Amino acid sequence: MSGRHATLLLPFVLLVVGALPTPNVRNLRARFDNQLDAIFVEWSFEGNSEGVSYTVRYRLTNRQSEDSVWKYVRTTDNQARLNLAEVQNGDELQVQVQAERGGQVIEDWGQSLLISVTKRVLIGGVSVDDDDLLPPLDFTASILSPTSVRLEWTPSKENIEGLYYVVNVKQLTSETGGTLLRQQIKIEANNFALGNLMPGERYEMTIRTATSPERISSTAAIVEITMPREDEYFEVGNLVISSHFKSNGRGVVNLTWEVPPHIQRKIKSYDVQYAEAGSANWQRLQFSGQRPMATLTNLKSDTEYLLKIRTILQNDLATESGQFKFKTPEVVANPISKVDVIYSHEANMVRLQWILEPHVPAYLVVGYDVYLSEDKDLPDSEWRHIHIDNKEGSLSLPDLKSATTYYVRVNVRQIDGTTIRAPSIYRFRTMERKESAMEVREPNSLAYRNVAPGQVSISWNYPYSISRSVTGSTILYTDRKDLSMDQWSRVDVPDPQQHSVILSNLKTGTRYYVQIIPQIDNERFDSNAIEMFEIRTDGGPWAFFYKTDKLNIYFTHNFVSGPHLIDARAELTDTPCGILKYNSCKG
Repeated sequence: MSGRHATLLLPFVLLVVGALPTPNVRNLRARFDNQLDAIFVEWSFEGNSEGVSYTVRYRLTNRQSEDSVWKYVRTTDNQARLNLAEVQNGDELQVQVQAERGGQVIEDWGQSLLISVTKRVLIGGVSVDDDDLLPPLDFTASILSPTSVRLEWTPSKENIEGLYYVVNVKQLTSETGGTLLRQQIKIEANNFALGNLMPGERYEMTIRTATSPERISSTAAIVEITMPREDEYFEVGNLVISSHFKSNGRGVVNLTWEVPPHIQRKIKSYDVQYAEAGSANWQRLQFSGQRPMATLTNLKSDTEYLLKIRTILQNDLATESGQFKFKTPEVVANPISKVDVIYSHEANMVRLQWILEPHVPAYLVVGYDVYLSEDKDLPDSEWRHIHIDNKEGSLSLPDLKSATTYYVRVNVRQIDGTTIRAPSIYRFRTMERKESAMEVREPNSLAYRNVAPGQVSISWNYPYSISRSVTGSTILYTDRKDLSMDQWSRVDVPDPQQHSVILSNLKTGTRYYVQIIPQIDNERFDSNAIEMFEIRTDGGPWAFFYKTDKLNIYFTHNFVSGPHLIDARAELTDTPCGILKYNSCKG
């Protein structure tokens, strides 16, 4: 039986009736195989057994079922398995054996074996008859507050007509010396909440299965709990949910929550369960109470999930924060695989070239909508819009300002009239005008994304002119541009192949200034290649806030290029959580 460590016992009473004088088939007996959960009959044959085969017939004699008619099995061994649909406590079986040699019966049905079945089960170390009224399994009590508890259990058997449960609640202690609580509840459901209990007092709950006042299970399941005092009680009260999803629609959700200092040492472990809404396939995480955080893996995007968190205290009390719903963000795959920026001094022009992602068939594309702006914070309607009516993935932009930073987004129009909105926004900077007439190609060098509250991943690429000489770099960042450089926070990147880093412990909803300083030949920093750009951490309207009776949920999405690059009126679910690679601008 599921839910408890149970042992199934099947002792047999063997009776031999109508035995023939000196039969050849002797010592007819039965045994139960625990591993196969099956009944076998065995016998011995007196005399020459060469060429002898046997036919075994058996039937149930005490009740009507599909096993009440004779069933037959042939064998050349001295044993046979009885294939029965169901064996119940108190069943009686009749078994006979016939012997043949060369197709001739040499011993007919003469000896009968009567098997009386006693079926018992061990529940909590107590052996009881395995009848249809066993007590429920997995009887548990989960603390909801210092004065309330939820009791739940699993039925020992399903589909019993008229089944209900009798729960008796008994208070065992009273610090005030008051009257001890005695209460009985009859219920058909398999869980309920019990309130008006006293903090710090011990209670005993017993539960029995019943179909009528006269027919109640002889054994009961018991649970004993001590209700927590007000200063001992803890439940997860503020939960921060951050997510990271890939373009294939799979990802993870990170959970973090706060624990009051006076409770931290009292928490033994956490039990987190989650499942898709409408599914009974619950995934489970159990981990130490030292770290109030968890990572839910292999989740699907744009899907609603249910979440349950239980806190187990050092005194083995379990508190539960209820069941909650959250929905993972929809991932909009980036249609653009790569964007290159080509500078031409001769024509005072910048040319953009891009390549589609493999999942966007080129034959379905009829054109592009390119949006350009110097101010990343402007709404979409105020960006410059260039309408392209051909499949060629390029655009020439004349008369751009020199030494100016621009932001660009490329949407894809398809034959069916739909537009694939690009969630990624790319940044490039025009070069200073010189007399040279050469054409220069540079990668889109800088971008960032919010990966969690207070965490931002920044990525960069070095200019081609110095990329082979770079031996490392230094990242400086601050939220106060007026500070001297030696007061900026610093991250050293000694590996020249490393093109990204995560900045942590940042203030949410705050603008930061970032400088990337490449080091040349382990000796000097190239001041001409220093890049500085602005980022803004998630916060304000970019975090969903849900409030329930039991839990405050803060749900923050990760954005490819940061929330300040997205129209404040756009839906967050239109933005995926990919990582940009800035030498190819891949989302």
